[in-house]
Amino acid sequence: MKALIDLFLRYGYWITFLFLFFENVLFIGLILPGDTVLLLAGFMASFGHFQLVYLMIIAQVASILGNMVGYLIGYRGGRPLIERLASRFNFLEGKLTQAEEYFDRYGPSTVFFGRFAAGVRVFISPLAGASKMSYPRFIAYTISAVIIWTSLVILLGFYFAENLDLLTKIVGGLGWGVLIILGLIFLAALFIKRARGGR
Repeated sequence: MKALIDLFLRYGYWITFLFLFFENVLFIGLILPGDTVLLLAGFMASFGHFQLVYLMIIAQVASILGNMVGYLIGYRGGRPLIERLASRFNFLEGKLTQAEEYFDRYGPSTVFFGRFAAGVRVFISPLAGASKMSYPRFIAYTISAVIIWTSLVILLGFYFAENLDLLTKIVGGLGWGVLIILGLIFLAALFIKRARGGR
């Protein structure tokens, strides 16, 4: 973690962009999830090293572009290409199967909800392309999910900077479903507190 923090101090904006972009193109999200990068980005922003708004914009643009490329890969190569790429790494095959089952079960809405499922997220866009999902619909789901996901994770890292290690463990153990609920409760409480303070 210390080495990653040191790199962030020097190349934070670039690291955020590259990891979020390639997460859905080269499957690096299974090695170092975008969640971890976003939490760390928010953590560093809480100490004034980076501008919070800039981080959000960079993360959102990078993730949307990466998803667009992932969709194109799936659209052009189909499931055989995705399966061939995954078969080169044993640990990818199980995640791909999980993502395929998720997509087959929930259909296009997987593009939105799959964004919050660790391990599944990296395959969602290629599978959407392989299934020839409507591109405007894919983009609409993707943009909506990316804005919510990146903003929530960065803000969690920003506001809970002192508990970054614990937060990372919670993300890995409980998954984003539980964390999203907790995050929304926190943001609602923060909004109510500020609203009362402004009276």
